[in-house]
Amino acid sequence: MTRTPERRLWLGALRLLICSYPAWSETGLSQVAWMTPSYSSYTSYTTDGTYIYTSVTVSGGTTGTCPTFPAYLANECHNTTHTPQVYNVIGSVGGWRYGSPVYWSSSISMTNNQKIAATHGTEYTFSSTSKVICSFIGGPIYSFTNSDVYLRIVETTVKLVQDWGAGNCETEPACLPGQTPLCGQIHVVIDGVPCAKGWIVDSLAYRFSKTGPYTCAPYALATPTPTIPGWCDQ
Repeated sequence: MTRTPERRLWLGALRLLICSYPAWSETGLSQVAWMTPSYSSYTSYTTDGTYIYTSVTVSGGTTGTCPTFPAYLANECHNTTHTPQVYNVIGSVGGWRYGSPVYWSSSISMTNNQKIAATHGTEYTFSSTSKVICSFIGGPIYSFTNSDVYLRIVETTVKLVQDWGAGNCETEPACLPGQTPLCGQIHVVIDGVPCAKGWIVDSLAYRFSKTGPYTCAPYALATPTPTIPGWCDQ
């Protein structure tokens, strides 16, 4: 009976250490259990001019070796699972996606994709979080919340400045009088397609605060137009 408090103490310590730290050892024994988590979170956002698409992925794995003594700790380790959870919300669309539990040393890769029908000029908030839940401790061994990203589709009319051939078309904004384009640095390249007189270009602009400056994505959707000058979002 005098061993019971010690057993509970070790079990409690292992629940924290086995999923959180690089090594665990029992004093006086040569048994070492390594469990080193290594996970990453990736996000992306694109547009086709109608929808804004967002993607969030958690991937990685955990390396290590379960202890062989005492037996109850070895059993606890061998029964441990890790479960991915990914949160992706764009505007009012999306939420959590829950993966299936896998053995703790198995690789994990799970993606949550969302899209929203976007109104030009309207800003949408993109929020994301990635987690991996360890059954041994009943909580996350990995959790990462990205800063919110503010996205909008920006329309810009551009005109042809130089035709370099093979669909390499140098352009510049051709906005209506009094308009300053939000996305001004646009270079249209459509391999193998002859250059047009002008294009309406739908770009994805993003920023990391409600009051910060926008950055325009380097790739955009271009639709030929004969109407020059034309509308430019500001």
